[in-house]
Amino acid sequence: MVSIDEVARQAGVSTATVSRALSGRGHVSAGAKAKVEAAAKSLGYVVSASASSLASGRMRNIGVLVPFLDRWFFSTVLSGIASALMRRGYDITLYSLTADRAERRDIFDTFLRRQRVDGVIAISLELGEDETERLVALDLPVIAIGGP
Repeated sequence: MVSIDEVARQAGVSTATVSRALSGRGHVSAGAKAKVEAAAKSLGYVVSASASSLASGRMRNIGVLVPFLDRWFFSTVLSGIASALMRRGYDITLYSLTADRAERRDIFDTFLRRQRVDGVIAISLELGEDETERLVALDLPVIAIGGP
């Protein structure tokens, strides 16, 4: 895997310049940006998601809660969500909320609290009052599609 140091070396700039040029945060001259982009492309460099999230505080990942995966409605909605998020550079973490109370509790008490998602999309879910409170307590943007 190619490192940011290799891109900086090939472009003849500092790693900080590479970071600013590829993230769009901070000033980089047009010439330096072009050199960095050319070096990154020729080396096949891809920005590290974990390094980027450390710098930005964002995971670029959305948690999607669904009650069923094998029904046409949910697969169609998931397809649309995946397409829209991918175009904007986001990943998806899928959580299947079954009727099993212990599994549901794990999703709300553990998985969603790991700080791996920047927001949550809930598709046609009927949440209990305690689940709703846990979801709100995450202090993340939440979008509800369908359902009560």
